[in-house]
Amino acid sequence: MIREFEKIILGENLIPGYHGDLDFVKMQSTEGLKGKKVIFLVFGRNEKLPSLCIKTVRCASENFLIEKEVKALKLGQQKLKGDEDRILPKLIKEGMINAHSYCIQEAVNGKRLKRSDT
Repeated sequence: MIREFEKIILGENLIPGYHGDLDFVKMQSTEGLKGKKVIFLVFGRNEKLPSLCIKTVRCASENFLIEKEVKALKLGQQKLKGDEDRILPKLIKEGMINAHSYCIQEAVNGKRLKRSDT
């Protein structure tokens, strides 16, 4: 599946101006989902921070997890009306590979806010 994602990213220029090899770091989702969702962080070669985040599912029967996430992200962006750049990742692409839903988002490389932050 990583090769398919690489073809999509490079073929559609989803990392503007980048045409080299990509590195992927595979992560398993939170324990509450019992490993049903997989997260890939996508790095340009020798980059320290990821450029993209890809979310997909292990089984096609779990596609609703990605669809639910995309719907929530779109709703959040709609409600924030312009301020979402500072809070939510930008949804770049959604689709299916071999009957498995996926979404590609821009990676958010920032500080996690705490209640004590003002």
